[in-house]
Amino acid sequence: MRKMPLTIIRPLCLETEHDIRIFAETHKYEKQLKLCPYENDSHRSDVRCIFEEAEKMSQEVRYSIWNALESEGKLTE
Repeated sequence: MRKMPLTIIRPLCLETEHDIRIFAETHKYEKQLKLCPYENDSHRSDVRCIFEEAEKMSQEVRYSIWNALESEGKLTE
């Protein structure tokens, strides 16, 4: 996000995508249409695969990454 003057906030980093999906379905949230011109030019799906592989090795990897980001002051930029 260094291309734009935005502050990144990661309030749901420690939640699993599955839990977020269940919560959204329970509360009848509708899926937002993707309109971002950069959405196909991102590495989001690559990072998702990396997380899935890392979580197979350790279920705590999400917390380890969170703690590393926090200690480096990278939770907000």
